[in-house]
Amino acid sequence: MKKHIICLGDSNTHGYCADPSDCVVIEDSHNGVLAARAAGMRVLGFPNPDSGEQDLSEAEVLFFPFCKLLEHL
Repeated sequence: MKKHIICLGDSNTHGYCADPSDCVVIEDSHNGVLAARAAGMRVLGFPNPDSGEQDLSEAEVLFFPFCKLLEHL
């Protein structure tokens, strides 16, 4: 599965986001949610059935199915 990254982190945004707080991360893993939050980014959790039982409780919101994403942007 290919991931489409909006912003990846403070040192990797390459000008796509002026500030981490302007970034939105779509994440399906516990560690990814924690990393994005630590970087000061907005995190939307996607409980991907192919990612196992991940704890996404630190995400701002959970959405499923993926077509519901636009409701949270």
